[in-house]
Amino acid sequence: MHNRLSPQDYKKVEDFLARIRPLIKTGDVIIEPTEKNKLFDRQYNMKHAEKLKVLSSLTAEDCTKIEPNNNPLYPEAEVYFFLKDIEIMVYGETANPCVYIKMYTQEFSTYDVVVTISFHEEGMHDQ
Repeated sequence: MHNRLSPQDYKKVEDFLARIRPLIKTGDVIIEPTEKNKLFDRQYNMKHAEKLKVLSSLTAEDCTKIEPNNNPLYPEAEVYFFLKDIEIMVYGETANPCVYIKMYTQEFSTYDVVVTISFHEEGMHDQ
């Protein structure tokens, strides 16, 4: 278990996850094409639909922290950090990476979208 949240933050995570699950189901998710995310894609050959399953499986226990968004365009959006142990098939073999996920919701006048800043192996966020 990775969770170190206060009871108030734990509740915020539960509310955040309840809010994003319908967006994940409808595919309203952007996974940023950062170098770390692309490296993960090359290493694990994980399809977008598989990533959406991982996102929809997140629980409040997987959340490690909540921080203000440092993107000046969306300062009101809090960023949620998760660590999730997953099992995936990679070129016919089973792999068990711990995935580092960092995301927030971006609100528009007619719809919302889940912006996933990071979706890569744990430890790469420090590089």
